[in-house]
Amino acid sequence: MLFELVGDGAVYPMRRELALLRLLQLQSDGGEVDLADALRLLRQAAAKNDLSLVLRRLRDAGPLSAIGRDARQILQRRMSRELLRTVELQVLEAAADLLTPAEARLGLEAIKTSLAAGGPPDLPGMWQLAILRREVAWRAAAALANVCGAGVEVSDMLLAELKAEDQDHQLFDAAVQRALSVLDWGSLPARTKEAWAAVMLSHHDRLPRVANVVADRLGRTEPFPPSASRFDLVIHQLNLTLKGQMPDQTSIEDADLVREMIEGVRSEAAQGMYSFGGISPSDVAAASIIVTGSRDLWESLTGFLTDMRVARDARTPAFERLARANVLVPQKSAELFRAHAQRLLYGESPFESESPVFPYPAALRFLAVFELLQDVDVYDAIAALAGGRSAVARREAAITAAVLANRRPLPALLAMVLPLAGDDNPEVRAVAGSALVLLQNPDDGLGVVARRRIGELLLEDGILVPMVVLRELGAASGPLSSSLLGRVEEVSERHNSRIVRARAREVIVQSSQG
Repeated sequence: MLFELVGDGAVYPMRRELALLRLLQLQSDGGEVDLADALRLLRQAAAKNDLSLVLRRLRDAGPLSAIGRDARQILQRRMSRELLRTVELQVLEAAADLLTPAEARLGLEAIKTSLAAGGPPDLPGMWQLAILRREVAWRAAAALANVCGAGVEVSDMLLAELKAEDQDHQLFDAAVQRALSVLDWGSLPARTKEAWAAVMLSHHDRLPRVANVVADRLGRTEPFPPSASRFDLVIHQLNLTLKGQMPDQTSIEDADLVREMIEGVRSEAAQGMYSFGGISPSDVAAASIIVTGSRDLWESLTGFLTDMRVARDARTPAFERLARANVLVPQKSAELFRAHAQRLLYGESPFESESPVFPYPAALRFLAVFELLQDVDVYDAIAALAGGRSAVARREAAITAAVLANRRPLPALLAMVLPLAGDDNPEVRAVAGSALVLLQNPDDGLGVVARRRIGELLLEDGILVPMVVLRELGAASGPLSSSLLGRVEEVSERHNSRIVRARAREVIVQSSQG
């Protein structure tokens, strides 16, 4: 209070400390804390990174009302360019789906005014590149435009920005790409979409990320840079084939190239070297097998995946892709995987980018789906993950159950997933809810319990859990049970988030048509 009264600069870290203490109190003893006031303190402390983490947590698990309250305070008191800083824009972006169209329009107009005057100002005591501050404004503008039906305005604003000649290509490319990712493309008219398609064709070499997101949103084939490597060309063709945008064109020469890349990584690993980042050759090999049905790459891929000298990060994408694919593992490869199963699950590899989880979740999913591991060992491994102290391990248990529920539902999976659906972590609950939708069976005694738990997950205050469960319900074949349909209808009318209500209405329509 003293620092506030005398206007001392030390007030900024003190505000942050007070906000974090309040959040810690909430986490430790569940005491009553005004979360909206904690958000305000983080804003007024200019603690943009802490604010981002708290906003994400509140959007995932609620209470959403805290974000909405702070956003409305911003709309009432901080609409001038000097007061509308990046931290205020972070809150407006997070709260956009909780605002009325009139409130969203008010925020959007203030952002447009700020951008016209040069963008949001630097935070006190900090300096940030103008393009990074403008990116935050663009993302917030896109989120608000989705609510008030002003998508065309924001789209035209971004198109106008593309005409600037003095933009740093990489930073500008990333900033516009992230703003476009927020924008609701379904509401854009055909002429606007064609304008972006023209940008994709003419700017794909200068703005590859923008071209990529435009191609994805429009379902178009992205142009390929002529200067790219052969390996990049293989990846490009595989991506297009997996999306159904071109017939299979993977040749034997391409398979030889992928095999060389795989062996190169193994050779480096044998010498104690590993390079992080980029697309793993093993993932490209797995995609090639899925796309072409070819068995030529299996021998090299099997050796790569069972080589404990190769880091998990290089093997995980291939294990994950194969676990979700409808492919046949050759007998020789299957025998090798069975022989190495326990070592794959519990053995340590070098060069891990983060603390590894045991048993190795990606390998577990692959081995379980293709019956390369006895069922008793599958149950034991899932139970070990589900009983883990870390939320990461428990989430991996839920993911494993969801993958198996979709590919190879084992009899006791439902009983193992139900406790995970009540986990403290929203990510664990979300994935467990997805698995429950797949595992519920009207003829099973636990089916009633599963549907009851699904209904509870649908009514959660946050966005993450209801959205994941609704997505799975929408993908389910046939109409929903009367109890679940009633819950979905309740969500479509009462949930705080616009996008959750909209998704619930889509599920209702799909169920009536199914």
